[in-house]
Amino acid sequence: MPGYRHRILAAALCGMAWATALQAARAQEAPAGPLLFTGEGWRLKLGLDAAVQTSGEINSWWNLTDAFPPPEPFDPDRSWTEGYVKPSAELDIAATSALDFYGGLAAVASYTWGMDVFDAGNTGAVTVENAYGGLRLSASPEMSFDVSAGMQDYAIGSGMLIQMGGGNGYERGAVLLAPRTAWDMAAIARERFGGLTFEQFYLDPSELESGDSLTELSGFHARYDWSAHDYAGLAYIKVLKSDYPALAAPLVIIPGGRDGMNVLHGYGRSQPFTDLPGLWLAADLAYEWNPRIDQQAWGGQAEIGYTAASLPYMPVFSYAFRYFSGDDPSTAVNERFDSLFYEGTPTGWATGGNASLAFYNSNVMAHRFGLDLMVSERDFVKARYWHARAAQENSPIQFGQGAEVQFENGTPILISGVQTPHLSDDIYLEYTRVLTANLFLTAGGALSVPGEGLRDAAKGLAENWWGGYVNLAVKY
Repeated sequence: MPGYRHRILAAALCGMAWATALQAARAQEAPAGPLLFTGEGWRLKLGLDAAVQTSGEINSWWNLTDAFPPPEPFDPDRSWTEGYVKPSAELDIAATSALDFYGGLAAVASYTWGMDVFDAGNTGAVTVENAYGGLRLSASPEMSFDVSAGMQDYAIGSGMLIQMGGGNGYERGAVLLAPRTAWDMAAIARERFGGLTFEQFYLDPSELESGDSLTELSGFHARYDWSAHDYAGLAYIKVLKSDYPALAAPLVIIPGGRDGMNVLHGYGRSQPFTDLPGLWLAADLAYEWNPRIDQQAWGGQAEIGYTAASLPYMPVFSYAFRYFSGDDPSTAVNERFDSLFYEGTPTGWATGGNASLAFYNSNVMAHRFGLDLMVSERDFVKARYWHARAAQENSPIQFGQGAEVQFENGTPILISGVQTPHLSDDIYLEYTRVLTANLFLTAGGALSVPGEGLRDAAKGLAENWWGGYVNLAVKY
């Protein structure tokens, strides 16, 4: 659909959502909430997400422009502001005591003022985010069937491979806030039998027009929850088609290499000890194979955490080891892991604070330590530390890699791999103040110290990469 049609449709969806709200408000005198309206057999929930964030970087990309001057000038020190507004509406209608119809509409307007860390900015877009419908049949309290399709969110497990269905940044703006998460098309069939859930899905990501890989996925997902804190799942993912290239060592770009890839992904989380209710264990493991390009790759994580509820500030301690295979240049098999559409926030599947912008979850392994504190009912602190290393030496670190650091759209790309595995040590700190039930103020900072591998590649010129931001968000 041409861009102007997207904008017209997005504006129409916003108008429809708020017009419906006004009609519903007139239909009842005392709504249950400021944006929640109910009647006999129906429920309408309006939503509004908005945020504005100012960010700054010093020595971005470890100041590698000193070692590898780009064809166009690139300032490693910069600041910019980005923001978005996302109105939404969700409607549930009970046709009978067992059958429900539901749907959702949402749009996103976003913009970036100034040039961001990827040297893109002064641009934005208005796009449709959600436009979906579905029906739910509840045969009994323990058995239900659900079918839905359209532009909607969908995730598997904790988001190691499947979560971010929307593209952000560049012509859409708001690269760090990343307000777009929904898939351009997600068709989902879900069957629930007590704690056992089965899903069949088809996914088409809402990628940037400037970088659309034309990827389409399908598969199935089964999950069993045997308590409120214990679950395990297994998913099979098939890449139906894709123009996204694969990369092999030492430097071989395989056009459309993702096309036809198969993925088997298992995950779980448990609190196994009744006498230690704060202790939890989690794991993810994925195996990828593609006979067409002779790919066999592994990725995953093992994590342990403890919530010390009896201590001041209720600290949550966690440690995770992550591994995503890289291609071994001495073999004919391509062992490079494809992280697909993972959830890449610093408190999610990011590998590093600043470094996560450079190290995708491929050919990297990391030790991640976490600490979460509840300083008060309104004040929360998160801290993360990553020690990141290359999983395979002399093998590309991220897509686009070649013999030296090059620049694409102003972004430095580490392209030759490293001879020494140590990539970086990253620290990330985040403080959130709950101003009201719907208004949140967050400030954060990050430091990435280049490891020996990066320093050697940059001939000793790599420097510490500093970053920080202040964020004000509204959520209804």
